[in-house]
Amino acid sequence: MKSFLFVANWKMVLNVEQTIYYCRAHIPEIDDISKTTGHTIVLCPSFPMMNAVYNTTKGTRVVLGAQTCSSFASGPYTGDVSANSLEEVGCRYCIVGHSERRIYCHETDKDIAHKVKMCMVAGISPILCVGELSQEEDIQAVAQTFEKQLISLRDCLNGEARKVNTLWIAYEPVWAIGTGRLPELTYLEQIYALLTNLVAQHVPQDIAVRYVYGGSLNENNVASITRIPQVDGFLIGHSSLDFQKFKNMISLCV
Repeated sequence: MKSFLFVANWKMVLNVEQTIYYCRAHIPEIDDISKTTGHTIVLCPSFPMMNAVYNTTKGTRVVLGAQTCSSFASGPYTGDVSANSLEEVGCRYCIVGHSERRIYCHETDKDIAHKVKMCMVAGISPILCVGELSQEEDIQAVAQTFEKQLISLRDCLNGEARKVNTLWIAYEPVWAIGTGRLPELTYLEQIYALLTNLVAQHVPQDIAVRYVYGGSLNENNVASITRIPQVDGFLIGHSSLDFQKFKNMISLCV
C-alpha cells in the first residue's frame, strides 16, 4: 500500500479559537487515520497559531507545517519569519512559492529559490509550488513556465550544507485553484513527465525530489490522482478546513 503526504493549507481563514477547536476536536482521529493508512498528515496554520497546533499535535503522527518563510537567514527584515525560527517551534514542512504569494506578495522565482534553500539548510522539507496561470493547450508553453520557476534552484542549492535532502514539488495549475476544475489525467501525466525532465536539469542530483498535486481537490476526485505514479502527495486548501471532507479524502487514498 502506497503512503501519501497530505498537506492542509489553512491559509488565513481560521482564527485562534477556531484553530484550537479544530485541533482538540480532530487531532486524535487524524492521528489514528495516519497510523492506519501510513499517510503523513501536515497541518499548515498561519504563524500566530503555530505554537497552539504544535502543542496539540505533540506526541502524535500529525506534523506541523508553515505557509511560507523568509528568503533570508536572519537580519533586519521586518515582518519576515526565518526558516530557523520555524524549525525551532517544531515546523517540519514549509510551503514556498504558492501562487497567492507570487501574485499578491510579488515573490520572484529567485526569492522562492532562496526560500527553498533556507528551509533545507534549517532542516525543514520545502514544498515548492509551480504551475501555469491559465489553461494552456500547448504543453510547451507550460514547459516554459516551469523552466522559469525552476531555473534558479541549481545555483541556490549547489554547495549548501543541507539538513534535509528531500524537495517536494507541488504542481498547482492556478486556473484550477478554487474553481472545481481538475485537469484531465492524460494532461497530468504529461505534466509530471515534463517536470521530471526539467528537475533533472535544474535540481542537484543529490536531492531527492517527490511530487504533489494541488488544485480543486475534493472527495470525488482525489483518488483518481493516485493513478499517476509520480504523485506522492496532495496539497489541499479549502477542503482541509472541513474535517469530515479532509478525513474522507485521506481515507480514500489507499
